[in-house]
Amino acid sequence: MDLWLAKDALRAESNKKIDIFIHTVTLPIIHNKIQNLEWDDYQKHIDLQTRAFFEITKVIIPTMKENKGSRIICILSSYTVGSPPKSISPYVVGKYSLLGLTKCMAIELASTGITVNCISPTMTNTPLISNFPKKLVEINAAQNPLGRILKPSDISSTILFLCAENSDFITGQNILISGGEIMY
Repeated sequence: MDLWLAKDALRAESNKKIDIFIHTVTLPIIHNKIQNLEWDDYQKHIDLQTRAFFEITKVIIPTMKENKGSRIICILSSYTVGSPPKSISPYVVGKYSLLGLTKCMAIELASTGITVNCISPTMTNTPLISNFPKKLVEINAAQNPLGRILKPSDISSTILFLCAENSDFITGQNILISGGEIMY
């Protein structure tokens, strides 16, 4: 669906109560060296990650302000912590762009009772890695201290925590879920 059509659909529904918004979209990860890329490769990721988030939140924040205690959560990537891997810079740049916007939004919305946080998982068993070589996934699992890659339920439990009342004082954070693979 075109971004503008989605915005119009959201505006039509904006009179309904929205307490939680979870932004989880991404484009497929394509491996390519920077010198072989065009700016458009980056722009596509920035548009989907950051611009779409910006446009959607502009529509829903007024309703969220009325509700008090609303939550905005973005799913990023562990690549926003430490050194990013080679050859996937458009994906990484899109995630960093979104991280920057969510931190700014967390500061601006804090006084309204809306919290804005991010979750940065390591390799997760989702369709996003379906084109990865099986051996790469196996190596990643073997190198993880917990001996496996993440399951979607590892991420959903953190989402549930951030949506609960006992997380009211957490905003502007990027929570890393790595099974001990990355520590900071």
